[in-house]
This record gives sequence, C-alpha cells and structure tokens, in this order.
Amino acid sequence: MKNSQKLHKETRKIGETIINSLEKDNNADLGLKNKQLENVFNYFLSNNNLVNHINKYKKYSSKEGYERFLLAIEDLPANVNRKSLTLKYWMYGAAASIILIIGFSLFLMQPKQYQHQANISHGISKSTLILSNGKTITASAEDFTYEQQNMSVKYQQGTFSYSNDVSSDELVENTLVVPVGGEANMTLSDGTKVWVNADSYLKHPVRFIGKTREVTISGEVFFEVAEDKEHPFIVHTNNGDVKVLGTGFGISSYPDENAYVTLAHGKIAFSDNSHETMYLEPGEQIKIVGDEWEKRVVNVDEYVGWKDGKFVFNDRRLSDIMNTMERWYDVDVVFDSPTLKDIRFSGDIKRYGSINVLLDALVLTREMEYSIEDSTIILYQK
Repeated sequence: MKNSQKLHKETRKIGETIINSLEKDNNADLGLKNKQLENVFNYFLSNNNLVNHINKYKKYSSKEGYERFLLAIEDLPANVNRKSLTLKYWMYGAAASIILIIGFSLFLMQPKQYQHQANISHGISKSTLILSNGKTITASAEDFTYEQQNMSVKYQQGTFSYSNDVSSDELVENTLVVPVGGEANMTLSDGTKVWVNADSYLKHPVRFIGKTREVTISGEVFFEVAEDKEHPFIVHTNNGDVKVLGTGFGISSYPDENAYVTLAHGKIAFSDNSHETMYLEPGEQIKIVGDEWEKRVVNVDEYVGWKDGKFVFNDRRLSDIMNTMERWYDVDVVFDSPTLKDIRFSGDIKRYGSINVLLDALVLTREMEYSIEDSTIILYQK
C-alpha cells in the first residue's frame, strides 16, 4: 500500500511539473525516487507528439490516438513555439499527460509475469563486397583501398566507392551483400549514391559501359541517381524494372513479401514482368502483391525514412512491423497467437534505438505482452 501511495504521489508531482513545463518551456528536476517514473517523465517531455496528438483528438478514436501517441518518440524541435498554442490545448496536453502517466504508474505496479531481458541493440554498418572473381572483402572499422582490374575500390567512413578515371569496355560486376542486422552505403562509378538495408544485396558494374546504367537488387535499397539523360539508370528486381534519369527513390523487394517502389523526387517509369509501364510522380508508389499491382499516393517517409534513421508506421500490421524489426535487430519474433499479426499500429521510432522502446509501447496498449529469450522475442495475447 505504501508503495502504491508513493507512486501516486510522484505521479501527481510529474503532472504538476508537466503543466509548469508547458507554460514556462523548461525542464525541472523533480528528484524522483522511482527511476521508472523518472524515465516516464523524461519520455513525455522529450517527444513532440504530445501536442500533435492532442490537436488530432477530434479526428480519431481514443484507442487509435492512444496507440499513435505511445509509439511516437521523435524529439521536440527547438524552434517549436509552445507559447503560441492556446491555453485550451495546453490544458488538454497536461490532462492527457497526467492520465497517461497515471496509467503507466498503475502498469508499473502490476506483477511482472514476463521476462523483459536487457535491451536488444540495433543493427550496425556491416557488409561484404563479393568481387567478380569470387574474392570477398568484408567492411571493417578501418578505411582501405583495393585494386581490381585497373579500378580502385575504396572503403572510407563506412561507404564503398569506385574510381572512374580508367576507361574500359569490359563489364566487371561486383555484389554488395548486407546481412540481417546490417546496413551499407555505396557510391557507384557514375556518382549515384546507394543506401542498402538489412538482408539485401546490390549487384552492380565496377564501371558502367554502354547506353544504359543497370543494377540488380533484392531486399530494400534507396537510390539518389546521378543525372545523365544520355544513359538511363535501370534497376532490375524480381517484380519488375525501374527506369530513371536522375531522381531519388526507394525499392523494397524482399522474397515472400509485398513489394514497393516509392518515389521521393524526380520521375521514374516502372515496368512489371508483363512489360506494362507506369510512371510515378513524387509522393507516389507502386504496391505489388503477387501478380497484382497498384499506384497510390503515400507518406514517403513511411517507406524510405529508414535511410534517415527512423521507422515510420501508419496503420501497419504488426506482422509487417516485426518483419522489419527481425531484419534490423537480427532477432526472431514468435507470435503466441495468430490474431496478434493483424493488429495495426501507427507511430515513429528511432532506427538507432533499442527495440525495447517499441515493445514497451506495444505492451501499454493492453493488447499484448512480450518476453525475450536470447535473440527470440515472443509476443503474447493478453
């Protein structure tokens, strides 16, 4: 009983401080004795979605708003003018914070029935370059240069690149392979920049020759294509080809999953395996499910935000989210109940943070619990 009273007392202290902080735009030292509540307090004050979700209050159901708030953890920008917001919304914000924190404190007092082990760390820069002769070069912490058939392969500050000062008509192709739990960057010989996500590969020429610049990918890759109208850039996937002149776009083409081609800027043409062609404008996407595909308008960050250090989910199925987490954190996710796979969530999380942040937020929806055993995460239906 005493522990319960102490938690509620500190919860009230948090609520009062949040109100003061919202009005004065500063952070106070509460001197909380309960470390978990102190973390909760810092969590709420450090994210900018508190006000955003309050402003959306009338547009969404309480359950959806609650889920979105819990999963959003972006830092509050310094240029946000808090005092320009009306008192009405400040009071909504304070009330929402107090209610959520009280709920959190009650959650902390519940008996723990599941093993939440130490945090699982995020993926790192990790890749292997397979040369045309079969030799492999593993990326390391040290920079290096490797000579390959009158061409220099450089690895500097986490990025592979090629020198393009040697003329040759011989097509030499290398393959950059990124394992689960890894990521890699590459600059091709024409200056095109490539971000390669976990469990993916990029097959590419050491030097482009001929009338086109062609590469082949599997998995998830983002391209910033160097402009060259005389030599179109073509990306081959299992689902079709993407043709560009100079643009930024992302492709997700993992085996046994839906495929996506998302255009950030510029213009691209997509041709599927039946040779039908469709053009995309910025903000548009081709979604491919089996032999069927559709063009639609999307939030680009949801599909290419990973290259900028964030995961963005918008009404995404939990099974799809966990596929992404498995690749990045190099874990296995097991669903204790198949119905959990179809639960949908929205929100943002930092790509370079612990997966426990996402898992703890899922627990707070009261939909599920989780346990961690080595590198296996088990999700349970509550």
